[in-house]
Amino acid sequence: MERLIKSQNFAHNNKRINNTFRREVTSLTNNDTNIKKRGVQDVFLSLDALCDKLTIETSPKYGTEGWQMAQFTFAKIVSIACTFRRESSSEEIEKRLYLCIVRLLDHSMTLLHLNMAYQCLQDNGLQVKTYLKELEKESAGNILSAVCKPIKSEETKSGDEYAQTYYKFMEELLATVTESQVKDNYNSLLEYAVYCFLDATSLEEEVYVKMKDIGRKILTFVDNPFASCDIERIKYYIRKCSTLFRFGMFPLHQQVSQGSVEFTRIMMLNLGKLGQLELLYSEVFELLIAAAKCTYTSEGDNYALDLFNAAHGFFQSFKTKKRS
Repeated sequence: MERLIKSQNFAHNNKRINNTFRREVTSLTNNDTNIKKRGVQDVFLSLDALCDKLTIETSPKYGTEGWQMAQFTFAKIVSIACTFRRESSSEEIEKRLYLCIVRLLDHSMTLLHLNMAYQCLQDNGLQVKTYLKELEKESAGNILSAVCKPIKSEETKSGDEYAQTYYKFMEELLATVTESQVKDNYNSLLEYAVYCFLDATSLEEEVYVKMKDIGRKILTFVDNPFASCDIERIKYYIRKCSTLFRFGMFPLHQQVSQGSVEFTRIMMLNLGKLGQLELLYSEVFELLIAAAKCTYTSEGDNYALDLFNAAHGFFQSFKTKKRS
């Protein structure tokens, strides 16, 4: 199947090409004897060939015949992989699938790539989730680095379908990683949570809602999500909120206004527990002033008060250092 995949251009919208390709793939894969004759290496080579086709500039666009071809091809490869996995105790198949989805997601977080990654985590015939749980810090960090990055607006053109698939995959991934993997990679996860709340604001509203939900999940991984940050990073996060509230176009939609209040409240309540007012004095009061001067009133005159109270959460949970 590798040579057949290599001969294709998936960036098209031609139904005839799609149908012809499907027939050829089916004829290659509907005979168990032929599958076994080609061996598991054909699965790996086919997987690599498909990844090559989907990680170039001319990748298939959402909903096109080529897009459907790619989904069909991946499903066939996974199905054949399951056949070999039932006959072997080796984790090589899981390893190759894991490397494949890392490569796809690292290239772009398109709906097609998210679908494929989610399928790998969901397929009961494979043990990709178990394989992921057993990875050491660096290897587990590869997939977290691949997904914890800004999403391009052009990757989300499928709207609600993208939002739902993104959330399903990210929820599954976050439920799969272990406590030690989270601890080893928490700074990257925290950075992504901040991005989800404060930087993904220009994406479609339905996408932002799901990203905000993922950001919230990340912030609940540990009791004090900001305790591991150095003071300069904390200052940066506070200033980021202040800048957002002063932005003339703030907010772009209601979900952003609600997400901003929620994140500010979570962050400031947790920062207050650290008891570092002498180090954060300027940033905290700058945030209070920015919140008080916020001119957004589409949700009523109380919005500025809600925002101010969220910023003031620092003092509600503030702890002074015990004197010796």
